[in-house]
Amino acid sequence: MSTPSLRDLIEPRDRVAAGRTLAITAVIAAAVTVGYEVVGAVGGLAESTAVTQLAATGIGAVLLGVALVAWAVPERAPRSLWVGAPLLGIAIVLWIGLGTSDASAAAQIGLVYPIVYAGAHLRTVTAWVITVLSSLAEIVVVVHGAGSSLTSVAQIVAVLPCFAMVTLVLAALSRHQEELTSQLRAAAAVDQLTGLFSRGRLEEVAVEVLASPCLPGDFSLGTGLAIIDVDHFKALNDTYGHPIGDAALVHVAAVLRGSVGAHVTVARLGGDELALLVPCCTAQDAARAAEAVVAALSRTPMRHQGGEIPISLSVGVAHVTASRSQGLAQLYAAADAALYEAKLSGRGRVIVA
Repeated sequence: MSTPSLRDLIEPRDRVAAGRTLAITAVIAAAVTVGYEVVGAVGGLAESTAVTQLAATGIGAVLLGVALVAWAVPERAPRSLWVGAPLLGIAIVLWIGLGTSDASAAAQIGLVYPIVYAGAHLRTVTAWVITVLSSLAEIVVVVHGAGSSLTSVAQIVAVLPCFAMVTLVLAALSRHQEELTSQLRAAAAVDQLTGLFSRGRLEEVAVEVLASPCLPGDFSLGTGLAIIDVDHFKALNDTYGHPIGDAALVHVAAVLRGSVGAHVTVARLGGDELALLVPCCTAQDAARAAEAVVAALSRTPMRHQGGEIPISLSVGVAHVTASRSQGLAQLYAAADAALYEAKLSGRGRVIVA
């Protein structure tokens, strides 16, 4: 297992979800910071001066700016925002605590905000760093406000385990959610009937393949796509029943996997429509891959109740060189048009666009 980089550690698990939480938290923190000074000024507190009021206004403006960025453009926000925001929260609590010498729970509750945010949205290591820094801030605020008394020690001993418990629970929940998400992605990438890749996974691979360069200097190389239909599949279902139709798809999928190289992505697009995505190949290579699966299926008939069920394939092949800018949609349209021609030409054959 590779060691995560610093960029990974400061990146939230989900930018949009983290942005929503951060925005709400920042707005609340801004209201509390400015509101504290407003109450202090109205009530005539000695700690509330023109300097602290100006500082509170500036901090509130910064927090509102953070909230706006986190809510409106989380995908484009700088990575530093996700860790810098909770650090700013800790610094604000320290500033208020040291400025007022207030060691009450009201003066320390702000330290819970960065802990909850970090535990819910940041990586586990980063969440614990935030928790440790919040704990140190808690110690500083309490000792500064109440001195090194037994009461201070008792308060610290009571609060710090709560910080740790919050981080433990949220980190465990986040790990569980990540595992579930990973399982769902894995399930979505595979067709449950045939075991081939799903259409969604084929599209993901195609985006990577079409954007990746092949061997330099060979302008004939590119990406090939073969769209495959099982001939007369509806008639097969009507004659033998849908369970046999499903078995036929499983049989065809096994033949396809066994007749192409490991570099070829084999997918089920839906129904009886299958596909081969061939990276870094010539048009001839893509055609040969399609012809190989047609020939392999003709040599490997499907057996049923002591007999054989004849199955053939119609295939349309399209190819795009790396020098041309073309997406999957255009490549698919060309292959699908070739497939239509293969069907009109009598089926059981390969047509190259």
